[in-house]
Amino acid sequence: MTETDRQTERPTGADAPTASPPAIDVDGVSKRFGDTLAVDDASFTVRRGEIAAFLGPNGSGKTTLVRLLNGILGPTCGHVSVLGHDVTQTPLPVQRRSGVVTESLSLYERFSGRYNLRFYARLYGVSAETASTRIEALSELLDLQSYLDDAVETYSTGMQKRLLLARALLHDPDVLFLDEPTSGLDPQAARMVVDHVDAISREQDVTVFLCTHDLQVAERLATRIFFLDEGAVVATGSPTELRSELWPEVAVEVTLDDWSASLADELASTPWVLDLDPEVERSDVPETSIVRIELASRDAIPKLVDALVDAGARLYRLDEDRHSLEDIYFRVREEVR
Repeated sequence: MTETDRQTERPTGADAPTASPPAIDVDGVSKRFGDTLAVDDASFTVRRGEIAAFLGPNGSGKTTLVRLLNGILGPTCGHVSVLGHDVTQTPLPVQRRSGVVTESLSLYERFSGRYNLRFYARLYGVSAETASTRIEALSELLDLQSYLDDAVETYSTGMQKRLLLARALLHDPDVLFLDEPTSGLDPQAARMVVDHVDAISREQDVTVFLCTHDLQVAERLATRIFFLDEGAVVATGSPTELRSELWPEVAVEVTLDDWSASLADELASTPWVLDLDPEVERSDVPETSIVRIELASRDAIPKLVDALVDAGARLYRLDEDRHSLEDIYFRVREEVR
């Protein structure tokens, strides 16, 4: 599924539902460790059911935020609310309804995967009967059935990450905190974890708070991106919103027949065409050409299509030159420096 599909299925911004309170509400939060300011006056909300990716270099405050939101740390100042609970005052209700996967593999390695899951189910107050049912379902979902009774020390890193994810989901949480969930994994294992997180969020309406250095994972999963720099939230929005904000203009490649100098002159005279590449490439479609056109905004794409059709050209394809999340990341970093 493409990022555009995700944006269509999960409304963001002004189109998002506003009936229920946010899953996470952070208001003016700072956290100091001595002279070090790890989180700097952060304010943001995460809506219920969305996947929010928090990106930034080492030391930008991502892991500290996860700890603040779980009540492991208290803020130096500001207010943190998760699922309607003040985490500083009442952390237990939040911890009972959230699941956490950290970068460290915090498992009892000499015991089996099943033992690990049963042990944590008891800690969360899940009955033995319910735990058995959920363990079987999660082991099937995460492809752990064949290894569940083996000692965890025999698991690969990818299997241990999947076991951590199963552990975090045992008590049917409303919010899932993922701190570098794919670090150390080979591409196949990383893809499996990402696919499961995507499915869990969609099918169970779980809110996901994702901290990662892997921009491909963030682009694959996130409906909204938060950029951190030196503990501060410096930019936020859906990938589409960020592209439009950082690059208002857009370049497209159009595959069509009947391209002519008169058509080029006609398009160049419109206020929404910024530039036309004079070099016309041959297309792999017989008797067609590829023309690169720079437009003032994405809103001009329908106007371009209408103008080409009105001019009698046969349009075979239109491709937008989309900036990747990596492009967005480094552009944001440039702007805050």
